[in-house]
Amino acid sequence: MGTNEKFADLVANRPDSEVLVADWGRADVVFSAEGPLGEAYAAAVTQLLDAVVQHGTQPAILHEAGAYPGCWVESTASIGAETLARFLPGVAAETVRRIVRHLRDDGMLPYKVTAGPGGETVPSYRQIQMVTPFARSVGTIADLSGEPSLVADAYPALAAHDRWLAEHRDTRGSGGVEAFATYDTGHDRSPRFWHVPDVPHLDDPSQFDPDNPRLPFIAPDLTANVASQRRELAAMARRLGEDQSPWLAAAEASTAALFEQCWDSTDQFFYDRDATGELVKVQSDVLLRVLSCGIGDDAFFDEALRRYLLNTRKFFAHFPFTCLALDDPRFDPRIEHNSWAGPTNALAVLRAPAAFETHGRFVELAWAM
Repeated sequence: MGTNEKFADLVANRPDSEVLVADWGRADVVFSAEGPLGEAYAAAVTQLLDAVVQHGTQPAILHEAGAYPGCWVESTASIGAETLARFLPGVAAETVRRIVRHLRDDGMLPYKVTAGPGGETVPSYRQIQMVTPFARSVGTIADLSGEPSLVADAYPALAAHDRWLAEHRDTRGSGGVEAFATYDTGHDRSPRFWHVPDVPHLDDPSQFDPDNPRLPFIAPDLTANVASQRRELAAMARRLGEDQSPWLAAAEASTAALFEQCWDSTDQFFYDRDATGELVKVQSDVLLRVLSCGIGDDAFFDEALRRYLLNTRKFFAHFPFTCLALDDPRFDPRIEHNSWAGPTNALAVLRAPAAFETHGRFVELAWAM
């Protein structure tokens, strides 16, 4: 049975089967095998389809799997949808559009959307949750899906959200972006956020706990994320015939704040800076996150490889990359729960190519993977 016929058979009982078959065919996916490999392929496609969900009669979008019934901007609508665009480009594009359609009146994008009891899409705004630069994912998905209109659809919402972050997540005027809670960066259970609440104060993303003396953190991964998004917004502005120079200047300002506030030249590492002015010296996959946002030149990346990413005492485990340095006494390898306290995480693996490929380090990436 051919690839497209097999896919059609797997989606035959879905109400949107014709749309999905056409989308799959447009991506021109080819895989041919019998026996165990063929069964594994069918199982993989079946699991993928379990995460392609309709809200009522609306077009299907990508959902997170497992215990997360919804579409998160990070990771579902960003790095997850980037991957999906190779297989179901229309679903990936619709996933982005579903997020940006729910821009709040004050300019905040939801951190996730879920399906309501009546089939409607329900947005949630309790926190920010940013790792992969969403604007970069939008551009990549627009190119992979052959839908350049996606850029015009998303640009106003992305620009508005940038303004929201500048207004609400730079309370100290540093030029960086602040984390108010653990879930803002998706670093569940990480020692990075020990003694810090999981969610923003009163479930309000514009507030942090006033009784916590360490908050807010000027966060290197959030700041690098915004620097990268601003570079992508500059590219979008150029594509749309607008002036890109304000975005380029804003990106440079974010990058300068990142190094001024979060860079430790002795350790050659990025750390959060807490409200007391101290660096939170937890060596986590924050480094890889920052590098995946395009921060630093080739020499800078090579030094990070040497000291950290390909160092077997740091992040180069037998199955890399760990989300906490292996030589940190707080390293916890357990995987019974979603944990960024130590174990290698599939999301970190999905994000890693953005760092390595930028610097032409394809051999090192293939070796690590």
